[in-house]
Amino acid sequence: MKKEYLNRDRIITIGMKVITLFLEGKEMNAYLLGALFSLIAIVVFVLENDTQVAVRFISWTSTPISLALVVLISAAAGALITFLLDSYRAFKTGQRLRSSLNQNRKYEKEIKALKGGRSTPKDKEEVE
Repeated sequence: MKKEYLNRDRIITIGMKVITLFLEGKEMNAYLLGALFSLIAIVVFVLENDTQVAVRFISWTSTPISLALVVLISAAAGALITFLLDSYRAFKTGQRLRSSLNQNRKYEKEIKALKGGRSTPKDKEEVE
């Protein structure tokens, strides 16, 4: 039996089906849609470019490797850098949120202490 390999049309069809499934949901995140398009573009590029290349950086030159492998490694490195930067941002946001919540609790206790120590004229009017 012959194995059927994915061709460009088949990949595009699968990608369109996945996008349709996402859009049928309640809400679609634009970031996720962008990542999906990027992934589809990378897969199509990898399948169409199986040539050997030598990577040169400053004075270093690699042995000939597949262009697809270079693209996949570059995409993975970019995704890792993005993840690390976003994780740092989320960590800092969480710290600020915790600090604000703690400060809010402190102010609420202070307000309760001030209200509990004496009654205001407005409170007396409501009771009568």
